[in-house]
Amino acid sequence: FHTFMGEKIKDWKSCRDLVKSIFENYRIPYLTISPTYSICPIHGYIAGEHFECPKCKAEKEKQLKQKIAQLEAEKAELTKK
Repeated sequence: FHTFMGEKIKDWKSCRDLVKSIFENYRIPYLTISPTYSICPIHGYIAGEHFECPKCKAEKEKQLKQKIAQLEAEKAELTKK
């Protein structure tokens, strides 16, 4: 029996109790519990399933806002002339 968790296991005692309960109540040959996580090439481990790194996304948004502000300043400078 293979279980994918939707997030990292925060409390090992809960995991222990789950495993104990499963083996006491069911006849299965094996049990695996895998937390769902993502890997960013820059920031590494990210808990949960992410298709885009939240840290990289925030950095990209910050850079984009700075670029927009720069372009608006250049536009304002050009319209003064």
